Amino acid sequence: FGFGHRDGSATSEFVRIEATSGHAIELTAGHYVVIDGALLAAKDVMIGDVVTLYDGSTSKVEKISRVNRRGLYNPHTLEGTIVVNNVLASTYTQAVNPKLAHLMLSLPRLAYRLGMKEPLGSVLYDSTPAFLRTIARSSS
Repeated sequence: FGFGHRDGSATSEFVRIEATSGHAIELTAGHYVVIDGALLAAKDVMIGDVVTLYDGSTSKVEKISRVNRRGLYNPHTLEGTIVVNNVLASTYTQAVNPKLAHLMLSLPRLAYRLGMKEPLGSVLYDSTPAFLRTIARSSS
């Protein structure tokens, strides 16, 4: 229903987590992934941990590396979960406790369900011109 980040030109460092099943996910260090049935920040995942896959099955982590990629996206979903390359992850990060973040996004979720296309707007995106972000923030 919206994005916290949507910048195709940004270059960022990601944690690449590869599982024995052949599935892999790349996410920022502070983003949560479902490990052993609970949320764990990507930077804290260790070899031997167990990722949850899209169908509920699991697979052991066999390799972890750091990679630089172009594009920084953080979609917010209605449930706070997302499947990336068949691996279950969270749309939340360590920046805000996931329970608090879910609560804070209640009104935008409701607005989306009532028909508002993108209730979070675009003023948070780095790709939005700085003068527009400044105007939007000063009018709040």
